[in-house]
Amino acid sequence: MHKPREVIFAGVLALAILVLCIHGSAQQNDSLRTIEFETTEVTKAEVSLSPDGDWLIFTILGHLFRLLVEGGTAEQLTFRRSYNSEPAISPDGARVAQHIRAWIDYNQSSCRLYYWRTKAGTEVDFVIYGKEGFWAIEVKNTRNIRKNDLRSLKAFNQDYPQCNPLFVYRGKEKLLVGNIFCIPCETFLKPIEPNQPLISQK
Repeated sequence: MHKPREVIFAGVLALAILVLCIHGSAQQNDSLRTIEFETTEVTKAEVSLSPDGDWLIFTILGHLFRLLVEGGTAEQLTFRRSYNSEPAISPDGARVAQHIRAWIDYNQSSCRLYYWRTKAGTEVDFVIYGKEGFWAIEVKNTRNIRKNDLRSLKAFNQDYPQCNPLFVYRGKEKLLVGNIFCIPCETFLKPIEPNQPLISQK
């Protein structure tokens, strides 16, 4: 991905308020401190446009944010101690993202939707975390499951063994590969029902 020397978001960021939750490195506990600041300019930003043209995904201080193209308040997408860079949005994941957000909104869920990428470039399309559950979801436009397709989910699951790894693909079968549940995209995108889990592995 091309990295411009400087990207100026004047008029796009529109004085977006960016709230960064940074772990206190000097402390041994899990306390957080919040830093709030306003900006109209970002140096050496990495930017990606969503397939529908509605959102900008960009990096600041090693974390990903998203912002409507017409401006407004930016929303932080990644947290924790990983360094996120070179954002990319899979066109195959657009419907999945809409479905997840609809499920969260429809059920008034406490879950939030995140994106995960390591400094080495390993990434997972969607991470959903809340009291209703913890899922890591990778979406691929493929009818066959290859070993390499599951690499990112395995890496994430090693760091977060309590998560439920889920692979959404264009195939026709529900499969369990190791502890990764593989499900056809159309099955995953079934109609949303109130008070029902995001996914059933039956």
